[in-house]
Amino acid sequence: MKKFDIILIGAGPAAINFSIATQGSDKKILAIEGDKFGGTCPNYGCEPKIFLEGAVRNVLSSQLLQNRGIAQASTIDWNTLMKTKKATWKNMPAAQEMGFENLGIDTLHGYAKFVDNHTVEVNGEQYQADKIVIATGQKPRKLNFPGSEYTHNSNDVLDLDNLPKKTVFIGAGIVSMEMATLLAAAGSKVSIVEFLSRPMMAFSEKHVMNTVEDMKKRGIDFYFNQGVSEIKKNDDQYEVITSAGTKLTADYVVDASGRIANVEAWKILMCSFLSAVALLLMTILKLMLKEFMLLGMSLKRNSLH
Repeated sequence: MKKFDIILIGAGPAAINFSIATQGSDKKILAIEGDKFGGTCPNYGCEPKIFLEGAVRNVLSSQLLQNRGIAQASTIDWNTLMKTKKATWKNMPAAQEMGFENLGIDTLHGYAKFVDNHTVEVNGEQYQADKIVIATGQKPRKLNFPGSEYTHNSNDVLDLDNLPKKTVFIGAGIVSMEMATLLAAAGSKVSIVEFLSRPMMAFSEKHVMNTVEDMKKRGIDFYFNQGVSEIKKNDDQYEVITSAGTKLTADYVVDASGRIANVEAWKILMCSFLSAVALLLMTILKLMLKEFMLLGMSLKRNSLH
């Protein structure tokens, strides 16, 4: 069994910053990653999204300047843009992993499960450490309703080869509003269904509604105060049915209802904790049984005298 001072489960930004902070120490560290080294931000989030936004900003700016010195607004070639994005980020996971290795940290691909409080198992091998840091981050939420299996998430949108003609987003949070802007600027007809009365409730209503009005002018439709009840598949298209009875046709449906913690690791940890509790209770019961047996023998000897 290989032993370390610290094991990191997850190799995203939190693990990277933690690793940098340990420089200068003599700690032996192992970073375990089940998906792509670097985590969400460089692979599925901030950085590729910002890259795509660069093209979108140019398109939206040219639309605003049309007939004001710009004869024709620019358009997005989605297929070429996505090929460029994939080529640009192709080596990102390897580069991120190399970053860990350059810090003197061992790396391992696979999903960790707890054996006990100081031991994890990955790909059939066990690894032990004094400290185990759970840095598994978040993942896209998956709503549960009839037809939810037809939905995609923001990770899928940022890796989408072909632009859908019609797209429906479920939820109107920051990620949804950003993704909707990207696809609409590229030429997809976008609709957003939101359970609440407006998008991004944590932000200023005035500024949010100004954004909504701008998006509406660009052809994006909003359906507030209604959730999605069901999605039906009709050949190559989908019918999205809301709680208000609205029916929307789409080629692509995105569940953008938010992100949740990667709880699998915690479930594994809880299983480990419960196992430890069960073992402790069994040990206590055995000791109590032993004490009762000794007490019984003692009472029996005293009765004989």
